[in-house]
Amino acid sequence: MKANIKEVEGGLSTWSDKVAALQTAATDLKAEMTGLREKCEEMEGRMRRCNIRIMGVSETNGSSSTASVLKLLKEALQLDKDVLVDHSHRSLAPKRHGGKPHAIVAKLHYYQYCVEVLSRARAQAPLRVKGQPIAIFPDYTASDAKARAAFTEVSKLLCNQQGVRYGILFHSAS
Repeated sequence: MKANIKEVEGGLSTWSDKVAALQTAATDLKAEMTGLREKCEEMEGRMRRCNIRIMGVSETNGSSSTASVLKLLKEALQLDKDVLVDHSHRSLAPKRHGGKPHAIVAKLHYYQYCVEVLSRARAQAPLRVKGQPIAIFPDYTASDAKARAAFTEVSKLLCNQQGVRYGILFHSAS
């Protein structure tokens, strides 16, 4: 019996060493995955840097083409010059509540165009095109949008406070 106990102890020691090695490997892989996730998020944010999101445009044939988006931007924002729209499409998100149309995602050629369009949209809000209200926003990643949405409730509370300035000072990659 003593020989059997010694044999079991030796086997347990071997398995204990293997479990410890696996735990170390799992910890290392978790850290590497976290780093890769952050890098992927940053790359996606940089890729969306020149994108804008246009809400409220009815879904008609050709309403999301680059020519239609350019015409819409010129009309809504009273732009003096054409902005280069590389491509545009409707978002693939599920249909919004109330049957509202899908957002148009447009990639502008130059970052300066994106900055100008967004600042004019903010300054001239609320925007209307052909009697329809539209809104123009930056195109954020899902995690950035989720983090910004978490700020909405606080923003509503601060909005009614006299003399309080608030805002989001940082967002990733954009």
